[in-house]
Amino acid sequence: MPDGKESGPVTVIDVTDPLYCHPNDNINSLKITPTLTGVENYVPWKRGMELALSTKRKLGFVLGTVEKPKGDQVKLEARETANSLVIAWIVQNVSEPIKMAIMYTVFAKEIWKLLKNRYLVSNGARKYKLNKDTYDTKVLHPT
Repeated sequence: MPDGKESGPVTVIDVTDPLYCHPNDNINSLKITPTLTGVENYVPWKRGMELALSTKRKLGFVLGTVEKPKGDQVKLEARETANSLVIAWIVQNVSEPIKMAIMYTVFAKEIWKLLKNRYLVSNGARKYKLNKDTYDTKVLHPT
């Protein structure tokens, strides 16, 4: 090398790699409408967010499938950057009260899990009542 320094292998992150962040990707480059406000719109918001993250090749960050690179500092930093970007996208697409509850979480996967646990409510009692009402209707009023 002309300056006398030796160079090691160069790390290249391919554009199809989830670690790759496009120069146009920023905290405002992913918008889901409407923003998450609670139980009432969690399921459609989640689906919209999954589709949007998938188009950016970042869905694996919330699903936990993008593993931490070992032994490659450049890829490790790229993973931290991409994870932070995904967190910023999530934070930008939720209401203020939700934003305050999640913004200090370090991993996108943990935010995703927290939101699921909080807003994807399975109402067993309501399901039982609906099933019972349906059964009662069929038994009491046969066709």
